[in-house]
Amino acid sequence: MAHKNVDMPCKTGPMPEHGSEAEAWALTEAGRRMKVAQEAGNQSALLAAVNLNWRLWTIFQAQLLAPGCEVPAEIRNNMISLSNFIDKVSVQVIRDIEGPESKTTVDGLIEINRQIASGLLGLASDEADLGDINYAPIDSQMEREEAQNGWS
Repeated sequence: MAHKNVDMPCKTGPMPEHGSEAEAWALTEAGRRMKVAQEAGNQSALLAAVNLNWRLWTIFQAQLLAPGCEVPAEIRNNMISLSNFIDKVSVQVIRDIEGPESKTTVDGLIEINRQIASGLLGLASDEADLGDINYAPIDSQMEREEAQNGWS
């Protein structure tokens, strides 16, 4: 995103309660968890993070398919297609977590989350200013412990 020396933004304050900012936070957090687990080489944490990401995208998919969804049809259709892609890729990663393509596939999931979060925040590119989002390096003690222990 805005700074190439960090992997994922994270809020230092409370999680937003609703709307695009909350969705962007959730995508960013899911991506951060996948990245931390992947870098730690912890397969159980990576599986948990990929599963969390998959559930998040399932929630988006359900919201987009709900009656009365106010998202414009073209965007809704594109997001539903992307959700279907996330479904397929997530199953592929879960089925073959040790496979040679797993790292590249997880990197793709992380990048999709980054791009969609950026769009939800109204940012046009990876160079956009993220304003009040603070960046935290992945190597904090808490994140190392999370990667070692996995997430529930």
